[in-house]
Amino acid sequence: MGKNEQRGTPVALTARNQLHLKRKIFHAFNGLLIFTIYQFDCVNWVLGGLMIVPFVLLAWGLEIGRLKSKALNDTIIKYTGQIMRAGEVNKPSGICFFLTGVLIAGILVVPEKNALLMSVLYLGLGDPFASACGILTRPFTPKSLLLSNGKNVIGTLCNIVFCGVLSFVFLTWRFAPFYFTITQFWSLVIGGGIAGGLSELFLFGSFMNTYMNDNLTIPIICTIVLKAISLSTGANLQ
Repeated sequence: MGKNEQRGTPVALTARNQLHLKRKIFHAFNGLLIFTIYQFDCVNWVLGGLMIVPFVLLAWGLEIGRLKSKALNDTIIKYTGQIMRAGEVNKPSGICFFLTGVLIAGILVVPEKNALLMSVLYLGLGDPFASACGILTRPFTPKSLLLSNGKNVIGTLCNIVFCGVLSFVFLTWRFAPFYFTITQFWSLVIGGGIAGGLSELFLFGSFMNTYMNDNLTIPIICTIVLKAISLSTGANLQ
């Protein structure tokens, strides 16, 4: 369905297979905002969780309300349609899963907040980057590299490299030189890159594609992987 094919809504909405730069900028802004707040030493996982819970409740409250009320749905779409997809008219939008995923990931990775920060970077920056790469290269991509869940293998490979770069930059910025051993450092860089790139693929089957969202799976899977790397290599991400 193209941008102007969504009927019955106050504004024209963009389909998933379109570049939709406004949405990607909004997505990246949310990720960078959460990252900026969480990276302060005074913000531990308890305070971070307490700050994000009200927004999770507000987001889900508005989503449930608009899905039950056409009038509310039309009003919200009227003012947020520029960052909504056509497929989100009758199901929860990505921001709900984004905030919920960050909240759950923060709980799973306690007390290693830096693993959460890395996952937020993968979600906020890596996810829209992968989408843009996949969409821009789709016309030239062989059908064998197009997955059944709508993902593009080229976009995924680009994201693995990009998330690896994000991991490298983050670890060199956040930690003192020689804080990690060479094995620990590159395990986090490579493992984080692979986790960030592949975690968006864990949506398969009609149920998961209908009721789940990669904004939920990306931070959760990435924090679990980073936690596992931390435990297996002895790398302290606190």
